[in-house]
Amino acid sequence: MNNTTRRRPEARLEGEVSASARNLSTRRILAENLRIIRLIRRLSQEALAELAGIDRSYLGGVERAERNLSLDNLEKLAKALEISILDLLREPDPQQIAEELLKSVRNAVSCTPRRER
Repeated sequence: MNNTTRRRPEARLEGEVSASARNLSTRRILAENLRIIRLIRRLSQEALAELAGIDRSYLGGVERAERNLSLDNLEKLAKALEISILDLLREPDPQQIAEELLKSVRNAVSCTPRRER
């Protein structure tokens, strides 16, 4: 089999885009996952920083992919969110994110008391 006909093992389904295809660094993947999970859990940066025992402005820098996170702080954030470190480093699945965000919004709306007219 020559090189032009060999299928690459990383070939994906049509329309699926990997982090490497989007040129995302591990730092950017972590930043996106952290922000998405924090929003799904309806936590502010301040609340998550307090739970993890880190500074809020440091957390903001991590979410903007400006900070190079240490393993110790990565572990603190994972524990605060009650997830594994791998969940923070895994390439996000857009479909799963959409479902989780929708569920979070529905829960927020159903918990909000209606105003009387």
